[in-house]
Amino acid sequence: MEHLTLSGSPFEIGVQHGLALQYLIPRVIEQMREPPEAFVPARTQVRQAILVSVERRTPNLVEELRGIAAGAGLPTEAVLDLNLLYDLAPNGVLGPTHCTAIGLPNTTEGPLVAKTDDVALAERSFETMFRLQPQEGYSSLHYAYAGTVWNQGGLNSAGLAIAMTGLPPIGPRRPDGLPSLLFLRLALTCCATVAEVLTLAGNQPLCSWGCTLTMADLTSGDITVVEDTPWRQAIRRENCQPTVRTNHPEFVEDQELAAQVTPAEESLATAEFRANSLARAERARYLTAQLPRSSFGLKQLLADHATPGGVCQHGAAGLHTSIAMIMLPQQRVLMAAEGYGCESYVEYTL
Repeated sequence: MEHLTLSGSPFEIGVQHGLALQYLIPRVIEQMREPPEAFVPARTQVRQAILVSVERRTPNLVEELRGIAAGAGLPTEAVLDLNLLYDLAPNGVLGPTHCTAIGLPNTTEGPLVAKTDDVALAERSFETMFRLQPQEGYSSLHYAYAGTVWNQGGLNSAGLAIAMTGLPPIGPRRPDGLPSLLFLRLALTCCATVAEVLTLAGNQPLCSWGCTLTMADLTSGDITVVEDTPWRQAIRRENCQPTVRTNHPEFVEDQELAAQVTPAEESLATAEFRANSLARAERARYLTAQLPRSSFGLKQLLADHATPGGVCQHGAAGLHTSIAMIMLPQQRVLMAAEGYGCESYVEYTL
């Protein structure tokens, strides 16, 4: 796995990123490109609407994307499309829906947040660890694909930890919204507390794919879980019991909105993936009741190989765990198995 330390203005951070990974980013773009048969005539119009929204809502991230393209020697449009791909063509690409997140409130180590990323086997080599030191905003440690300004899970210097799990589309697309993975990166850079993330989420609706945020900060020992979708949000706070979230909605269930999802979008939430998500949630909840409520216990949970429902995935439903991370906001520490969750951990400190 590549590890990058990037600093400076948004454009400078992008150029450093592009230069360092210029050998890898074209492969990510090629692998993630939607197949020609998935092209729809409305794509150009949708792309323009999303880009207008992204440029208005997150100009610094757009500057960073332009820097990535310049550093890697690639067309800006190709890097933009990579970063917007899930929301550009939900009928062509299965969305970012494969993760498990656990929150442990009020442990002796403070609140703990853990998660896995589960991806296609060919995508495991795209994962990159970023240590960002921007001119404006909070420094952070987070993971994302090479060539992207995403945040799939991370910790910032204010002591805010965010773990995401993807949700399928619920309701129609909002072209004036933000792609979920860009919103998560924005939150990590701009917010010091869970309360600030909630305010940001209220002002920045999502575009298509939803996400669940499992979060902790230093203002309390609580865990906050937010199901964020383009048209609905649901918030739960827990100060005692563990939380577990996978990739199906549990709080936001709206039949009227669900009925507005197109058949193409609905087809992506296949029975196999939903069964995988349900099994992981059941297994992780069982384990949180059995294992120590500590970073040690979380390592055991993230290494679990039960069938069905193993949190560490080795091919179930075509998914492979590419990162397992544990965040300790109180200590500003991020521990990660940079591969399968059953592998050894490294530790980073902000």
